[in-house]
Amino acid sequence: MHLVMFDIDGTLVESYDFDSSCFVDAVVDILGVRINDDVALVFATGGWLESAKMKLSAAEIHFPDIPIASASDHYSRLEIMRLAEIRAV
Repeated sequence: MHLVMFDIDGTLVESYDFDSSCFVDAVVDILGVRINDDVALVFATGGWLESAKMKLSAAEIHFPDIPIASASDHYSRLEIMRLAEIRAV
């Protein structure tokens, strides 16, 4: 299985300079592709869950079926990414 994890606001990976354009491109590329059994999507953020939901909503990204892990789940960035992986599979 392949896992596609999006860092919602750059709090897990220090890539601020190009986050916005990469995120938009990735959403278009990934969500425009038929999702099958070999691809799982998940959102992850080092920010709080409510903030992440607000940011996704403001960007008009609807995600009712996409799992999310955040600082509301754990303080450790590594654990947030592990939780995101677990929720995706």
